[in-house]
Amino acid sequence: MTAILRAFREAEERFDRRAEYFASHHPVMAFWTMFVGIPLFILMTVSASTLVLTLPFAMVFGWY
Repeated sequence: MTAILRAFREAEERFDRRAEYFASHHPVMAFWTMFVGIPLFILMTVSASTLVLTLPFAMVFGWY
């Protein structure tokens, strides 16, 4: 269990270092990624998962 937690912690630290490096070298791209790209990605993910979960029910009940 300790090894798994340590692996997650190390992966998070590596990601943080890379994200900080990217943001310091490409501030405009980092801004657009953080405030436009990531929210759009989250919105698309939620929409797709909602579609996947509700479409079968709609087909069963004849709404689609």
